[in-house]
Amino acid sequence: METQRINDQLVPVLFSETHAELILKRLDQLFPYTPTQAGTKNATQMLSDCAEKLELAFGKTTPPRPFSQLSMGRFFKSEQSLHSNSPKDFHQEKLRLMRLIRHFVMDAPARSTSHQMECEAFAYQYLDTHLTHFGV
Repeated sequence: METQRINDQLVPVLFSETHAELILKRLDQLFPYTPTQAGTKNATQMLSDCAEKLELAFGKTTPPRPFSQLSMGRFFKSEQSLHSNSPKDFHQEKLRLMRLIRHFVMDAPARSTSHQMECEAFAYQYLDTHLTHFGV
């Protein structure tokens, strides 16, 4: 099992096959009606949020520039993909997140810098925390 030392703690790295499989098994236990034990998001919103954060963390998408939003004011809306509270399909969001995890596991050998390993460790913690909020 791969781990990364962050703040003097060993943290699992998401995209080692072992840790990814653990997360995928936990995702299989999640259903649209699974109640949250913390927070206000439902399961679909949580899945969407997690997928969006993984896409941002690993360069699949880029957020809009804050300066452009400030300079143009309310004339331009922020990028719709960053609104995780909009209505979405649970099964599509679940498959999207699972595909992202599998994709990054396959690409893992290409990533070896300490920054990338830290991103993977934080991604694991992020997903672990959100899944724990839903009791899975």
